Amino acid sequence: MITTQGKTNVEVYTEVLEALVEQGKQCLNEDDECIYGDTDGNHCGFGWLLPDDNMELMNSDLAANDLIRRFSNLGPNDGFMRENSYELLRFQGLHDSYVNGAYFTDLGVSKDLIDQWLSFEKKT
Repeated sequence: MITTQGKTNVEVYTEVLEALVEQGKQCLNEDDECIYGDTDGNHCGFGWLLPDDNMELMNSDLAANDLIRRFSNLGPNDGFMRENSYELLRFQGLHDSYVNGAYFTDLGVSKDLIDQWLSFEKKT
């Protein structure tokens, strides 16, 4: 889990994107559906901020905005995730590859990192 305490939004978004690039692939279940986390330590964009040991969250098939609504506590990053849900949902879109990288330039993250992530083949 990437922690958000004491970090700016840009620092958190950059760490999430760096983690996705390092991982080098989407986090998918056996049916090639996006999941928040798997047993190999891979995560989706939103999943990097969830507690690794909460398998109910990691295995949830809820969309990120529904996860925020359904669970009263998403772990140590709960406040950050709720306050920045719109931006984090955009990161989820980047993981799921249905958006253009230019959509993220206003978040202050490196265009190079965005391009690296978008260069990986996506299954969904």
